[in-house]
Amino acid sequence: MFIMLSVLFITGLFNSFGCDLASHSSLTPKPASSLGPHTTKRFSLVVTSDSAENSRVTLKWSLKNVSRVDLEFIESNTLRNYEVLVTDEHGKTVALTQAGESAVRGSVFSSRWLVVLHPGEELSADLDLGRLYNLKPHNSYTVRVRRRITSGDRSWSELVQSNSVKVRL
Repeated sequence: MFIMLSVLFITGLFNSFGCDLASHSSLTPKPASSLGPHTTKRFSLVVTSDSAENSRVTLKWSLKNVSRVDLEFIESNTLRNYEVLVTDEHGKTVALTQAGESAVRGSVFSSRWLVVLHPGEELSADLDLGRLYNLKPHNSYTVRVRRRITSGDRSWSELVQSNSVKVRL
């Protein structure tokens, strides 16, 4: 019972901090779309951002299988799987808010599951950067996402990095 309550608490925590876990909870991948040049041998990772309003910036990304074979790998929650890199206009790393620190710390308690991504399919996620990072009005930021993906049987591992997105508040 303690484990179930912990999972429910962590899921509620991430939802309250703007982490869309629904796209990761559903194992039904989205259909393929054109993602651009940020690819490895197996994956493409592309980041986009909605316009910034009142320090609310929604970062969206898609991880697409660009290979010709099914890819099996372990999936978990967004903050455990992906490293979000936010820098200011001077190249300095932007600190997490208190809420962001709590969310990242809590991500280690998330569940994990095996995902099969068929050729051309993609998983997507989004994150409210303004709630997780100390973003200040009238500043510009650069955001990138990266993830190390290891196959379910551990026969391969790959670092996938996204494009950079510029955001102005």
